[in-house]
Amino acid sequence: MLGARVLVDHEPVDSLTAGGLHKPDTAVMRYGQRGQVVAVGDTVRTVHVGDTVLHGRWTHVAVELDGREYLVFNESDLMGVLRDADVCC
Repeated sequence: MLGARVLVDHEPVDSLTAGGLHKPDTAVMRYGQRGQVVAVGDTVRTVHVGDTVLHGRWTHVAVELDGREYLVFNESDLMGVLRDADVCC
């Protein structure tokens, strides 16, 4: 039971700069700042399964389910929902 939490499949972080140079490991974050919602708790009202959301870098708990890593957020820690016309990151 997730309650007011959201399970997110995070997008991979690109280790290349725009110019094609490799970033050092110390400069690459483990998770990006957006991902797709996989599951929502029964009290969540602002996001739905399949939405792409923006989230903070340090406001999650990482969990592994069926060999895959997901991020769990409180609904209030999500910064926004991206729609098709939205431009981001």
